[in-house]
Amino acid sequence: LMGHAALGENRTDEAVAEFQAVVSRIPNNPAARYSLGVAHAVAGRPREALKEFERVAKPMDKLPDFHLQSARAHLALGQVAAAQKSAQAAVALAPETAQPYAVLGAIHATKGDLADAAQMYSKALEIDPGFAAGRIALGNVYNLDKKPEEALKEYETALEANPGYGPALRAKVATLVRRNRIDEAIASVETALKREPKDARLITLLGALYADKKDQGRAEQEFKRALQVDDKYAPARLGLARVYLTGRKEAEATAQLQRLVAVG
Repeated sequence: LMGHAALGENRTDEAVAEFQAVVSRIPNNPAARYSLGVAHAVAGRPREALKEFERVAKPMDKLPDFHLQSARAHLALGQVAAAQKSAQAAVALAPETAQPYAVLGAIHATKGDLADAAQMYSKALEIDPGFAAGRIALGNVYNLDKKPEEALKEYETALEANPGYGPALRAKVATLVRRNRIDEAIASVETALKREPKDARLITLLGALYADKKDQGRAEQEFKRALQVDDKYAPARLGLARVYLTGRKEAEATAQLQRLVAVG
């Protein structure tokens, strides 16, 4: 129970230690070994995760999440064929669940099969229209397929459902910037800031957009505002240093970079 609680709070090293302790006491406990594998996967250690999954493959074979987690671990290691086999097994066991289709979408995208990737993500969203990560992934596929307007529709749909969803806002802004629609990107960030006026990341993003627009004065103002919110926020200080360098204020830029090193 403590391991699951730690995992739920993203304390992955603690979760791994708890599950390892259980496995050391009861080596043949498949649930504990599976949970240990999941903890390794969440901690970014897919190879260790697969070692545990392989040890419990037989008792867990009818569990959709086992195949889903295996697919993700294989994909993280670049083992595309194995990932696809596991994801297809998850789909077969839970055809009305969105996540396996999303993993298949990621697999197809990795292979460069963008049409198939879009189809899988669309299937996931048909099952669960509120699946925000899947919607962003679909938008990203459209961007890769040089369909920016379709991508923007997906990001905007995600933002309509959750106006504060950072990945959707960042993806939308990046797409607008690539289309040289910086004023629209600025408007999107300013709208978000009305809800979260003390969000240093959003303020810094706004500063970066003004810098892209060659409005160095407004960019400087926004980076300073972000640092007033969080004096240790490195991207804002780096952005401010770049503004000073652009304006040939080498001493001011050096001072910001020195503060950045001191904090970091």
